[in-house]
Parts: sequence; C-alpha cells; structure tokens
Amino acid sequence: NDGTAIANYDGDLTIKNSMIISNITQFAAVYNTADDVNIDINGNYWGNATPDGFYKSTGTAMTVDDYVVFNVTVEPEEDVAFKDNVTVKAFFTNSTDGAQVTTLPDVEAVTFSSATGTFSAESVYLENNEATTTFTVGNSPFEITATYPNMEAVYTGEAKMPEPMIITLNDGNFTEYFD
Repeated sequence: NDGTAIANYDGDLTIKNSMIISNITQFAAVYNTADDVNIDINGNYWGNATPDGFYKSTGTAMTVDDYVVFNVTVEPEEDVAFKDNVTVKAFFTNSTDGAQVTTLPDVEAVTFSSATGTFSAESVYLENNEATTTFTVGNSPFEITATYPNMEAVYTGEAKMPEPMIITLNDGNFTEYFD
C-alpha cells in the first residue's frame, strides 16, 4: 500500500512479537503523531535486515533497539562431501543477543533455492518459527538461499569433492559407463 499499516494518534503504543511486512512506498509501516506517550515497538520482524525507515514519528520519538533477524544454517557444517545430505534450517533470532525467537506467528512459507544442489522440499511452512528441509550437495562451494517475505538469508559452505578419475574407454569397458 502507499499508506501506513499502524497509526497512533493518541495514547501509548506497544507492538510486540509481530511481523510487520510492508510494501510501502510513500510513508511508514508504523506512524506516530502523539506526544508525551510511551512507545515500544521492539521485538518485531520488519521484513528487512534492519527496521530503519519502516517507522516514523512527528510526535514522541520512536526507536527500535531490538528486532528480529531471519537466518539460515546447515547441519553438519563441517566434513561435508559431494552428494551428502545436510539439514537446512531457516529461523529467526533476536538482534541484540542472537537468541532464537519462537514467538512470531507462523504465517508464510520459506522458499529455499540453490544452483548447486537439490532440496527435498523447496517451499516449507514455518512451524514454531522454523522451516527445515534436506539439501543434497551438488558442488563446492555451495550456496543456499532462504527467502521469507521481503528478506533473504544466504549460507555458503564448502564440500569435499571426489578425486578426479582418468578413464580410458574402449570396446571392452564402454558399457560400464554408458548404455
């Protein structure tokens, strides 16, 4: 929209554990005009690496010191080889202490993508603020992108590749390698 999702004109304002995902182009997702009020808009997912620019006030100043960040990791992280399966997890953490956040609504699916392997599921709905899939490593380095509305998290890993082989084809062994 071209307006404001949440507007406060009078009184205290508290928004917690919310997903403020906006396609705003002209204003702010959260807007305040009230003076001399208490405003707490910390602990929310803003659909951006930082919430800067997504809130505005002409009254009492608003600040966001603590917000939710979107992440992606793999297990195991080390000793991964070509064609191994790794578990990919997308989740949310707190910006101030890195603690995992489990209080947001599970409203959207996470989309996983990579040019260097395959997933057991490319679109996974959040459950308890996590989305998990399996990735089969197809090259090194490999890169996995998890996308959640308005935000991407990228993981880059290394995999041990097989040793190159020299194969000499002849009439006797041709069918071992080709039909």
